[in-house]
Amino acid sequence: MVASIKFGVGVLIILLQLVHGCIHDQLDHKVVDSHQSYGDIHPFDARNRKRKLDGEDVTNFQTYESTTADDPYQPIRITPYYDKDTLDLISNDKQNIIYKIIGDAIARFQNALQVVPVQGKLAAQHTCSRQWPTTPPTCYTVFQNEKCHEMPILAEHFGATRICSTCIGDNCDGGECAYTDAYGVENTDFMLYVRSAATSTCSSRTLAYASSCQKDQYDRPTFGMVNFCPSQISTASEDYETQVSTAMHEMTHALGFSAQFFALMRYPDGTPRTPRDANGRPPTSKSGTCPNGSPFDYFVEPSSNTVHHTSTATP
Repeated sequence: MVASIKFGVGVLIILLQLVHGCIHDQLDHKVVDSHQSYGDIHPFDARNRKRKLDGEDVTNFQTYESTTADDPYQPIRITPYYDKDTLDLISNDKQNIIYKIIGDAIARFQNALQVVPVQGKLAAQHTCSRQWPTTPPTCYTVFQNEKCHEMPILAEHFGATRICSTCIGDNCDGGECAYTDAYGVENTDFMLYVRSAATSTCSSRTLAYASSCQKDQYDRPTFGMVNFCPSQISTASEDYETQVSTAMHEMTHALGFSAQFFALMRYPDGTPRTPRDANGRPPTSKSGTCPNGSPFDYFVEPSSNTVHHTSTATP
């Protein structure tokens, strides 16, 4: 289980496929924390978790995952935003293929994935460029022209962020503070930016790549981007299903099945599978060596109850 997403069998098959030219782990991922509204129905909410712990055997995870009349999980609502700045640079035939691929991929995900639906608007979170040392930190300024990987996040997709030019008292309560404009997207649980740009990441083996860029307070990805490499898009009917499978594989990364989210996975009652620190973050290593011998300069380490590293020998 990835954060607060329920996976169906169809998606697991996609996850296990070897997709031609997947370069997801080579991308430079940056994921911003946000806060979405779920009312009082989210099972990971501390109040609901306490009620559940008081009334159930918490080791009975299979019972918790079964569908009941009051199950808060619903089919995921994915909203695509098509980037005209890049899509208008490719042929109409290739544009139409992308529209069809994304539409079919979303429909299949909706049949396979369930989440606790966002109440009200799904909103992107501004990132503080400078902040006051309060607990939690308070923004002094925010970054301008923020991106979801390579895609600029639209101003109308952001929620309100409190910014204080002066800070007096706890939480800057006595300072000069104001909120940015509050927007957001209605009736959705995940915003997917769709582009088609010939980037340095594209190669002769890469049809598409994708990444998450924002997650909610329960670690579920809420915003992501997929880019289709123009030269690899085929309009031939015999290539269509392969391209849908590839797109779904990449979108699955953006939805949370990614090494960057392994340490953020939770048990069905919301308890983190990997222990967190006082700030709610899993352990990180600044440098070291991967199980395959490759060096790293930053690594978020998942618990062994989530990821097992093994070595195999081939003839």
